[in-house]
Amino acid sequence: MKPFAEFCAHYQLDPNTEEAGEQYRDYCDKLALFRQAVVEQPKSGSDELGGQIMPTSQGGEA
Repeated sequence: MKPFAEFCAHYQLDPNTEEAGEQYRDYCDKLALFRQAVVEQPKSGSDELGGQIMPTSQGGEA
């Protein structure tokens, strides 16, 4: 996570404005949500409900 001053410099925001503070809080919230989603991501080879994914045939008749 970027420090507030670096965030403002990167996005050319005035750090003394309320808008910059709001945008930084939004950035922090979204980053935390993304990091949480990565941690809670289902393991490879299972679907969202925890079941196993069955491989399907490639081509041919259904």
